[in-house]
Amino acid sequence: MRMESTQLLRAQEQTALKDQHRQEILDAGMALCLEKGVAEVEMKDVATAARVSRATLYRYFPSKKALIYEILRHQAAEKTAGYHTDRQAFSGNGHAKFSQFVAQLVDAYVHFPELYRFMGMVDFYYGTHDAPEELMLLYREVFGGLLVEDTPHLYLEEGQQDGSVRADLDPRIYTATVIATLVSLSEQVAANREATQLLYGLARAEVLIETAAQALLHAAQA
Repeated sequence: MRMESTQLLRAQEQTALKDQHRQEILDAGMALCLEKGVAEVEMKDVATAARVSRATLYRYFPSKKALIYEILRHQAAEKTAGYHTDRQAFSGNGHAKFSQFVAQLVDAYVHFPELYRFMGMVDFYYGTHDAPEELMLLYREVFGGLLVEDTPHLYLEEGQQDGSVRADLDPRIYTATVIATLVSLSEQVAANREATQLLYGLARAEVLIETAAQALLHAAQA
């Protein structure tokens, strides 16, 4: 019994050490990416910053892409935990519900600008190299923690039926346009927040995102 307890304790210690190494690698990778940019970070830099050998690093993450993708997943899960647990279901007509969905996109940037900044780096670096489907699956994982609804085009369809949304819109295409526009703008603002405020004389960089959201919602209204 004593031997079994000792073995169990050792196994728990080894698991804790592995978890610690993994966390240190993810933290070091995130810090380096924000400091230097994803394109400039090399695996040897991460190993040095995390104080692990390259062999250890590659046991956890076989490639730079595997590491970067996991950093994004980890950051999204960590930062957005419990983000919308107290939110109520959307209400009103179709356009009103879609407006509440869009408000979530804007609110997500306000709460997690650093996450959007990192997403922008990942999108810029891997967007021209990876298959679009692979990045879309990754972003779907990330946005799963940011958004309550994953079928917002249904609100536009509902709005077309109740007369609150223009009948000539394609709900799926317009929803994709809104999401792509706001996420891309959020990534750009997050990457150059102070410069954006100075360039346009803004007290808050978020005003650009909020204004774009309102314009897109107005354009969809019947």
